Amino acid sequence: MTNTTTTGTKYSQDQDLADVAKLVRKDLKAAGYQASVRISRYSMGQSLNVRIKALPKNTDLAKAVVWQGYPSGSSPTTYAPYAGPDCIGKDGWFRPAAPMVAVEAIVAAYNRVTTSNQADDYYNCDFYAHVDFSRELNDLATAAAVEALSAPARSAQVELLELLGV
Repeated sequence: MTNTTTTGTKYSQDQDLADVAKLVRKDLKAAGYQASVRISRYSMGQSLNVRIKALPKNTDLAKAVVWQGYPSGSSPTTYAPYAGPDCIGKDGWFRPAAPMVAVEAIVAAYNRVTTSNQADDYYNCDFYAHVDFSRELNDLATAAAVEALSAPARSAQVELLELLGV
């Protein structure tokens, strides 16, 4: 069995998740994000959930999301739980992009993750992390992305705009 352990640059072995949440909030604020950071503790684990409410100043909202098409054979109902009903379109959805990666990196700096090869099916971490955009931010970024499209591409997205109510 081959395990690989990765520890974040700010990881401390005896850290409490409530303290990690405070540090993550502080780091997000220093980076210019407005976010809600919450923790959950449950049998056999704990999680840290970050909901991004506002991006740093001078962030191009149109580039904060990218269009994600559905894999062949799937449908909007398959992805609704992940993308949310306000950003689903007939052919795909807008999903958070670069800002999400930056926030995930901030959170990962406080975590330890041990994985193994697929045959062993072993995964262990100090906490599970989930990062997403607030519904309001996602709607604003989606509207900005659609507005930034060229005229032919924009006309192809009219159905999505109507769906979003934008």
